[in-house]
Amino acid sequence: MKISYVIIHELNKEAGVTGAVLKLYDSINSSDKRVIKLITELNNRYKNRNETYGIFDKNRSTVFHREFDKYYNAQTEAVFIEFSKQSSKYLQREIDDKAPAKGGYLIFAHYEQNRKYLGVFLVRNTIGLSFNTDLKTEKFNVDNVQHIDFENLAMACRISIDSYGKKEIRYMSFINKRGDEMSQYFTNWISATDTENK
Repeated sequence: MKISYVIIHELNKEAGVTGAVLKLYDSINSSDKRVIKLITELNNRYKNRNETYGIFDKNRSTVFHREFDKYYNAQTEAVFIEFSKQSSKYLQREIDDKAPAKGGYLIFAHYEQNRKYLGVFLVRNTIGLSFNTDLKTEKFNVDNVQHIDFENLAMACRISIDSYGKKEIRYMSFINKRGDEMSQYFTNWISATDTENK
């Protein structure tokens, strides 16, 4: 996998309450082996989910759509960062007063896996278990560990940069969890229309 740019922002919001807090960050090293592993894992999990296909809704242009278009035309790191930050701020405003919506980590990545994609993944942490050796007692302890919840990828979308440039039909695909209240806001955020299930 070849990765051009990656950035992660944190959108803090608990389900059942209003008020969303967004923490914006700068891009991270896309050649770091751990970053490559992260994006590879997200892309693989994405491919194993049922996707819905669509295009941007030209009658309801959103910040996400407009900022992506700017990025598509420039494809520089500076514009990528701006696209991710402006889009994340827009999502924060959209869910701020929506009690059922829940936040997570917004991962934006421009990468190539057979084709060039702009992927946006909303992931959350989960608590798991791990073994830890207690050298004094020579016994195993079972500890709680926090890790990325790949199994329950909250929401995600991929835009085929190649198809978008050729104006091909359904250059966008996305997944959502029907039981997750955030799904509707996510679909509206990316401004998807003309959708059909795979």
